[in-house]
Amino acid sequence: MFDPTPGPDQPTLMPGTLVVAFELVLLVRVLRLGVTVTPDHVISRGWFLTRRYPRPSISGAGATGYSGGYNRWSRSKAFTMLWIRVDESAVDLPHIAGRPQKIHRLADELRVALSVATDGSSDHDG
Repeated sequence: MFDPTPGPDQPTLMPGTLVVAFELVLLVRVLRLGVTVTPDHVISRGWFLTRRYPRPSISGAGATGYSGGYNRWSRSKAFTMLWIRVDESAVDLPHIAGRPQKIHRLADELRVALSVATDGSSDHDG
């Protein structure tokens, strides 16, 4: 982390310090990723944005093929992500992605927590 030059010179920070600091910021942020259901809102915490949706505006939730930066926004068949229906519009939550079995289970738990009916499909429009 410091330049080990001998002598009276003061040590200087190496570029690796910035990389370690950035990784620590990401580590702290990953602990906050997810969806929180409160009595009034559904809070979605992503990597860079936190969004609050009024709970009465949520009419559905489910799982769909992952579409995000890791696969250039094309639909994946191997990985899935959560989505929620807000005011009749599907909102993808790509920060909650993983194996289909796990994401479908999380979608079921989210539907129960929100008290929304299952529409019979596991995919959204589009």
